[in-house]
Amino acid sequence: MSHFLINSQKGNTAPSANTANSMLAKQYKLTKADNIKGILNKGKQYSSQYFVIKTQETEEPISRFSIVISNKISKKAVIRNKLRRQLFEIIRLHPEETSLKKPHKIVILPRTRALQLDYNRLETELIQTFKAKPVQKDLPTYNHQK
Repeated sequence: MSHFLINSQKGNTAPSANTANSMLAKQYKLTKADNIKGILNKGKQYSSQYFVIKTQETEEPISRFSIVISNKISKKAVIRNKLRRQLFEIIRLHPEETSLKKPHKIVILPRTRALQLDYNRLETELIQTFKAKPVQKDLPTYNHQK
């Protein structure tokens, strides 16, 4: 689906003036008030070579998303924001594929390799990461018996 409209006066393509329909609604986004750090520390983890996805079940009726892109990914805000916009667009266009069975708070952490992907590959990899089984991080137990 194209995000451009044909400008009939000049005959060229221009970005759509109606950007409200091409963004993920605010109700589906996590904010700082939702304690993203708690999800990062205690959530279940899904991972691939391009993404780490942390999830935490919620009592809310819908899943909510946040995308955290570190300065380590790119020093340039333009590049980080472009990746963030692309990921939110994938979530908006594929709500079934990017959701879990029950409502969750979801934090997506792209890895540096994600910058090398074009949009179509980024879309495929994100959807595949959601379909993966969660990674169990078992803490080591130490038995100090003498």
